[in-house]
Amino acid sequence: MISIYAFVHSLKTANPRITFHKHQLEIISYASTQCTEITGPTGLLAWLLSPDQWAAIPGNSVVNAHGVVVVAAIFDIITPQDAPAGNAGNAAVKLYEMNRSDRHKIKQAIQVMKNSMLAVTPQSDISEQSNPIYGMLGVTTAQMFAHSHRNYGVLNQEDFTVIFSILQTAKLPTQDYATLAEVHRDLYSLLASAGQPQTELTKTTLLTEALKDDYAGKEAIRLFVQTHPAMLTRIFEDMVAAIILHAPTIVPTTASLGYANATSVTNPASATAPPAPPPTQHQRMKPVWRSLSQLRRRISPL
Repeated sequence: MISIYAFVHSLKTANPRITFHKHQLEIISYASTQCTEITGPTGLLAWLLSPDQWAAIPGNSVVNAHGVVVVAAIFDIITPQDAPAGNAGNAAVKLYEMNRSDRHKIKQAIQVMKNSMLAVTPQSDISEQSNPIYGMLGVTTAQMFAHSHRNYGVLNQEDFTVIFSILQTAKLPTQDYATLAEVHRDLYSLLASAGQPQTELTKTTLLTEALKDDYAGKEAIRLFVQTHPAMLTRIFEDMVAAIILHAPTIVPTTASLGYANATSVTNPASATAPPAPPPTQHQRMKPVWRSLSQLRRRISPL
């Protein structure tokens, strides 16, 4: 039974161009780990990348003795195989069976990869690529990958606005520091892939802005700045390491948070005055005597 692999990063999001970079890396990583016992360290990349991308993989293009660039051949799963003749030797028969088995494993793995890619592809893209009669049957994984790259591989101005809005968003109370750093790191990687690498000053400034309302994180940054007084020595990854190391150990107090102790705002005179004495027996009986006196006045005429 052909199954699917659950990719974490999907293009079925409000901002697919922002998630595409990690989506692409995840699919490439997955493809490179499949059927390596048959195809070698490149796995199924030959069925995912374009010919130019395949040739660009280190080691896939070599210059032969005649000075001609030779691109590594792809494992053949297309050419029909002729069955061994009836009098073929055991070695020929075994080689034929092994080749058939290898082809079958590769074709199954490619189908699993295709199904997995379909599961994280927007329906509009599937509709755009589908044949009116056969649907996605004749569409290859390489064609799907190229299509998604054309549609989502280039950021626009709206995407840049969203990215920097996320980078400036304050850390949530439920968000840990490593997760916040990962969000920033991924977005900087995305910007770099779009030809917009950010300086270390920008990275550290935006991380500081995100932690401006987080006491422990802000204190950890203050300690980091003390040990790195020169701006040129403040590196984003070093700042992240310092925050993750120090912030969990910093416990805020009421004084550090700017709150006054409740007893400090009470009246000094009332705070030092002795407690009032309990009422005497005479004082407790006064209301009773007053009520009896009123009752006598009402019944005296009778």
